Amino acid sequence: MSCAPAIVPAAADAPIANSRTLIAEIDRIRSEWDGRLVARRDSGAWRLLDVFARRPVLDARTVARELGVQLPNAYPSLNKLADAGIISRKAEHGFGPVWRADDVLRAVDAFAERAGRRARS
Repeated sequence: MSCAPAIVPAAADAPIANSRTLIAEIDRIRSEWDGRLVARRDSGAWRLLDVFARRPVLDARTVARELGVQLPNAYPSLNKLADAGIISRKAEHGFGPVWRADDVLRAVDAFAERAGRRARS
């Protein structure tokens, strides 16, 4: 058995670079959010920034679970992020309201375009 390091095929270079570009873009967005949010340092809104960077579309129940709070207590943090222009609220028919981090969604869309995503038919 050979102990030589595995060689990454050249075909993997573009997808790896694309993934690194996405990660860098999300890191940049996340850093930018720090400058836009005005809240007490112990506010759940600060913890939500990392959650929205990982999961750019959330409902209030998921936010409450992520913050470890009761559902009504999730809304002040969501409102802080919305007031800062970090997230926006969208009503989804049959699902209820969700909050979206559009900056992250655009980064993911750009990643998919670079990857050659096919249009839906």
